[in-house]
Amino acid sequence: MATKFDMGADTLSVLNKQTSVQTDNLGALIMQLAQASEPVEKSFQGPARAVFDLFQANARGLASEINRALGAILQGSVGMDTSVQQGVQEQADATRTIDGSQDYTGFSGRAV
Repeated sequence: MATKFDMGADTLSVLNKQTSVQTDNLGALIMQLAQASEPVEKSFQGPARAVFDLFQANARGLASEINRALGAILQGSVGMDTSVQQGVQEQADATRTIDGSQDYTGFSGRAV
């Protein structure tokens, strides 16, 4: 059994708008997590404290890197959307050209 994937012409446009908003939110959430975890800082000791300190020290860099990576993904998706939109337009133009060159004068609408 073959699987069919059908995507509407505006699917990527909608997805890109949603992704754009969420990209900014994820970096902000990492910074909020770092701030929210500060009250429990003193309860960590040993290896757990070292990992906690490492996270705190790198939270801003992590947020920035995640935002950059998601931005690159979004940029690629925008490029795919542009290609899809161009393909849809080219297909419509080609169909109009072919349809315009057809002679329908003998068409009766009945099956032969």
